[in-house]
Amino acid sequence: MESNHQNIDYTDYDRITDTLMFLSPNIKLCFTVALSKKDKMGNRAHIHMDMEYPSKFHDQNTARSIKRDINYYFTIDNSLDFGNGLVLRPQDVEILKMLLNQQILPWFFGANRVFGIKEDKLYIKEYGGSVIYAQSDYKFISFDPIVFTYEDGKFKEGIRIYLNSQDAFADLDIDRFMQFVNIIKCTDMYNAALTMINYVKIPPYGINVWRNVGLGSGGYSNEYNSRANNRSTGLGSASNDFLNSK
Repeated sequence: MESNHQNIDYTDYDRITDTLMFLSPNIKLCFTVALSKKDKMGNRAHIHMDMEYPSKFHDQNTARSIKRDINYYFTIDNSLDFGNGLVLRPQDVEILKMLLNQQILPWFFGANRVFGIKEDKLYIKEYGGSVIYAQSDYKFISFDPIVFTYEDGKFKEGIRIYLNSQDAFADLDIDRFMQFVNIIKCTDMYNAALTMINYVKIPPYGINVWRNVGLGSGGYSNEYNSRANNRSTGLGSASNDFLNSK
């Protein structure tokens, strides 16, 4: 039986997620704001709470205020392994930004650039190895420079991003990688969360309802293909043995 969308309220939603970019057919970067959580008794608690207490004003008996408990984060999600994504909270993003600025972007720009041209071909010089941001032995992202080759034989600087293992990765040319860099470095996470919360409060609700009917229902490779123009990737001489060196 279909639910009555007219009865849906802002407080009925548990989260809001924006898809920011597709890194590969199966891996995407998202931003999520949690709108509810479990309280100490295991019950659902919404981020919005009205408070009532005796007023300090002589002409008012009751004072009211609003308290919000806001939780927001980036995620890198893998549609082929839903439980094997990565959550990037503000503290994680600050460390990742330092790695981007100090170790990864110099691969592409400046005196320590690792790309060179030999016989009209782009190649990768010797470099210091993978750059890894690890939250644990099982949760990490790793970066390696690659030569990104298009279907027409043209090539460009690129990067391979591993997600938690060597089996899950995304290859980006420098243009798409700089899109990733811009999102990570320039997003004001708190203000983005507030904007998304305000969006949730605006009806109508129950629009384009999707219902989870199985693990295979979440694919989005066609959307990626339309955005990425079916580019192919050729690896350069980069070493990818970071798991063996941990």
